[in-house]
Amino acid sequence: MHDLLRSFASELFAAEESEGRREAALRRVAAEACVRVTDAARELPLAFAPPPSGVPTRTPPSAEDGAWLSAERGVLVAVVVAAARAGLVTESADLAYALAPFLIVRGFHDDAVYLLGEAIEAAAAAGDASVETRLRLVRADAEVVRRRAHTVAAEFRRLLDRCERAGDRHSAAYALLGVAATLEDDLESALAAATRAADRFLTLGDTHGLLNAWTEVGGVQLLLGRYDDAAATCRRTLALTEGENAVHSAGARRGLGIACYETGRVEEAVGHYRASLALSRELRWDEGERSALRRLAEAEGALGRFDRATSMLAECMEMCARAGDARGEALTAYALGEVCRWRGDERAALDHFTACSALLSRHSEPVWSARTREQIARSRAALGELGAWGAV
Repeated sequence: MHDLLRSFASELFAAEESEGRREAALRRVAAEACVRVTDAARELPLAFAPPPSGVPTRTPPSAEDGAWLSAERGVLVAVVVAAARAGLVTESADLAYALAPFLIVRGFHDDAVYLLGEAIEAAAAAGDASVETRLRLVRADAEVVRRRAHTVAAEFRRLLDRCERAGDRHSAAYALLGVAATLEDDLESALAAATRAADRFLTLGDTHGLLNAWTEVGGVQLLLGRYDDAAATCRRTLALTEGENAVHSAGARRGLGIACYETGRVEEAVGHYRASLALSRELRWDEGERSALRRLAEAEGALGRFDRATSMLAECMEMCARAGDARGEALTAYALGEVCRWRGDERAALDHFTACSALLSRHSEPVWSARTREQIARSRAALGELGAWGAV
């Protein structure tokens, strides 16, 4: 619709329809949008909160559904905001919950945080604490996904306390898992919290929550270097998805590849990375694609396929730059450093590791920062430049 025609229609609507009819029309639009989004988003995980009743089964990726969501994104966000500002708490909350996974997976984090904030304000104004809590969980998780866990650590703790005081065990399980995701400087505590959350989801019969918990458990196990445990967790996750929950499948495949790679089974890792990459591309999950491509390139380099690895990492670096993914750029630089070292170019390796360190300094990445400092020290030692860097 042309902007002028849209503006004219809006003016007529406001002038000629009563407030009651305008509200009824908005309810109909929001309800219909929720039905369509719920159906079109079946290829994606549910939002990070107790799922509502009647949610359809997850399905494999659908190009048609993904295209519809992409085309209608702006309208759908506007409907959530309009419904929230009109005080239609249930309609705005339900549509926000249904739409958030699409926005988060596709990288539209600002849209997700914005519309969730509007729906949260509407719920708070209406005194609907249950809906407000549910939406706050989803919004905090959106920040974790875009690597801002430190900004929502206090929010998850407040939500956990609120849920426990209200006796809401289900929402409390999500809040506990959110707390685990923010414990970046205490991985043992993060693992313990995520494991407790997984046990609660298992008791509650919440498969969606359990997949989220196992994804967190597996990720922490990888960071702790417990690769056999991580592989077992990833296999459990894959068995539970059974061809559905494609984002979780892609993540578990990548995690399994990392476990194989770190235990010397590089060729096996390549197979898992390729599967993760293909599924991420099918889902149009850009962050998953970048991560899988970087890991695949690293494995190719370890197998001596240096030119292929370098080309893939250059592509990955361009993708990260376009997406504004500084962390991805940092880890891609780290992988380039590894490939240069394997090729015998320690000077170039040092340059890449140094670039990685500079990019990571803006983020809360204790594990990768420590690994990068170790690689810089190793490169300088090999180049005979230890000197003042000996303590790095």
